[in-house]
Amino acid sequence: MLERVYKALQLDPQSLYSDLHVAASSPSLGSPQTTTSMPGTALSKPVGGFALDQERIAQLQRETEQVSALLAEVFVDDKPSEPDEDVVEEAVEDTSAICGLDADHSAFLRVLVSRSEWMRDELEAVASDMELMLDGALEQINGMAFDRFDMPVTEGEDPFEINPEIMEKLPL
Repeated sequence: MLERVYKALQLDPQSLYSDLHVAASSPSLGSPQTTTSMPGTALSKPVGGFALDQERIAQLQRETEQVSALLAEVFVDDKPSEPDEDVVEEAVEDTSAICGLDADHSAFLRVLVSRSEWMRDELEAVASDMELMLDGALEQINGMAFDRFDMPVTEGEDPFEINPEIMEKLPL
């Protein structure tokens, strides 16, 4: 672990053992080390230890500030652009949606009610072709049907039977 600390401090890991030997043979092992420095210098050298390079520390701090400023510019939240007042968009009603379902699930519902009964593997193939997951699509469709008509579109598991009562109520 000490070797890793020496490497992190950019010190020679081989000098670790000699430094440990010097520290162990020192009569004042637990006392703080005294430093000797020349007046006006930024570099101080402890007796029997290592020295911090103040210039290197200052350089790293400057680089850190530059990187922080750069990242602050990159990760700034973009303000949503306001639409031009001159451009007025007309809302186009989606006639392909059935009872609040999205276009994909509405299309799947149209295929689903085209027959009175489906085998699971046949319906899985249809859902897969439409890039839908069968169980999730059926859950969403039946959930809509329960919310609007208090009855499901499909009944059973294999085969899936289409509820004939809901056929009259669905706006297809």
